[in-house]
Amino acid sequence: MTEAARVLTLLAERDQTLAAAESLTGGLVAAELTGVPGASVSFLGSVTAYATTLKRELLGVDGALLAERGAVDPEVALQMAAGVRDRLGADWGISTTGVAGPARRTASPSEPSTWRSPAPPRRAPAPGKWCR
Repeated sequence: MTEAARVLTLLAERDQTLAAAESLTGGLVAAELTGVPGASVSFLGSVTAYATTLKRELLGVDGALLAERGAVDPEVALQMAAGVRDRLGADWGISTTGVAGPARRTASPSEPSTWRSPAPPRRAPAPGKWCR
């Protein structure tokens, strides 16, 4: 079973949904998820916000944060995940952002060039729905 199939199975068992916000991956996460038979039970859709302005306008990422830190930042990834979750009405949001290369954003090899983030449900799930 693929990782995408495992995620969708767990969500279906919990009667929960997922939405994705992608930048760096350009729709590949959504493609993996929709490649799973029955994905529509839990996967609502995605937003591919490659341009920084779309992260702000479509996903609600704070403009000051984007201006200060740029799009490759863990807080930006979290805001993207929360934004897609809220805008698409999902229980969970996930996001990817980063630098595709070949050049790095900074000269520091220790600085991550990609970020992924989940945004969990705002409301507490029903008893027995959160984990096994």
